[in-house]
Amino acid sequence: MRRTKQLLLTEPPKSRVWISVISSQSFGVKPLLKGWTPEAQGVFTDNLNRARQELAATFERKSTGLRPISAGTDIFGALWQMKTLLDSVPAEKKEIWIFSDMLNETEAIPMPALLSHGTDEILSRVEASDLVVPLTCSPLSEQVQV
Repeated sequence: MRRTKQLLLTEPPKSRVWISVISSQSFGVKPLLKGWTPEAQGVFTDNLNRARQELAATFERKSTGLRPISAGTDIFGALWQMKTLLDSVPAEKKEIWIFSDMLNETEAIPMPALLSHGTDEILSRVEASDLVVPLTCSPLSEQVQV
């Protein structure tokens, strides 16, 4: 949670922010936080800084009560939801940040049970279930390390 707050406090100008919880039912999940940052003109960054502070404070307030209550984690569903959302928004740069153990736990892809079968088997099941999410990726060197 601390890392998410740090990212929100450094959100660039003219950004749109959606923060969602990934559960076993990722489709149709209401975002935990939605917001944006205004444009900044030179040294006039008061509105930008205020928006960043508000995003971070709202995230902190809304995430305080989060508990691991879901029976699984539908990462593929969450990625499809984010792709759909991002495809509907015109922007130069689009980023998805995921803070997770990245173990998809759904009936179709129960990763913990499939780990012993190896990555080839997991990938085969993902492809057979038509779950590959076509996202455009930027080079790793441009991404912030967390």
